[in-house]
Amino acid sequence: MKFDTSHKALANGIRHGYALVQCTRDINSSSCRSCLGNITQDMRDCCQAKNGWRMLSPSCYLRYEVYRFYEQTPAPLPSAPDEYDYAPQPTPTPTPNIEG
Repeated sequence: MKFDTSHKALANGIRHGYALVQCTRDINSSSCRSCLGNITQDMRDCCQAKNGWRMLSPSCYLRYEVYRFYEQTPAPLPSAPDEYDYAPQPTPTPTPNIEG
């Protein structure tokens, strides 16, 4: 995969931002740079004052947030149930078929 992440101080170091860029595997490096350049220009026209945004195209992706959204620690898996946590389920007894 063609991707990169970055952390930069913005606005004279007061505000920090996190970005992720990614291109699909079916394009070469030159096309990737061109695609990212195009959506970066679109971003400048619409999104600079926002806290977070995503720009998508068929061949590349750019995401920016004010928090670190990549490489997050996954939530811990639930522990295995203890054998005493469950009450035994009663076995159903068949009802006799009585025809009168």
